Amino acid sequence: MDVLFQRTDPMLVHLELDLFWCYRGAADPVDVVRADPGRLRQRHVEDLGPSGSFEDLCRGVIDLGRVFASSGRAGAVELVVERDDAGTGSRRSEQALDSARVGFELLRAVRS
Repeated sequence: MDVLFQRTDPMLVHLELDLFWCYRGAADPVDVVRADPGRLRQRHVEDLGPSGSFEDLCRGVIDLGRVFASSGRAGAVELVVERDDAGTGSRRSEQALDSARVGFELLRAVRS
């Protein structure tokens, strides 16, 4: 990401920051956003479970309250909420709807 930002025009290239993979890769999303807020126009809002798997928002180990309080939507024009494993594997379709409801409520709170 650093190399892309150094070698490309900010008017032409921007990225989406995936909070799950950022955190799982041992980076603090707050620091990443603060370093280049204008180049990270989308946030892929996901949460990480204690076992390293996906978790419903605000039920995992990522302090999403801190992420949004510290960096908020700085530079973001879109917040994409998703749980990559919703409705697959051991998760039933009904649980995907529960995940969507939790995500909607988080977006509502962030927007307020």
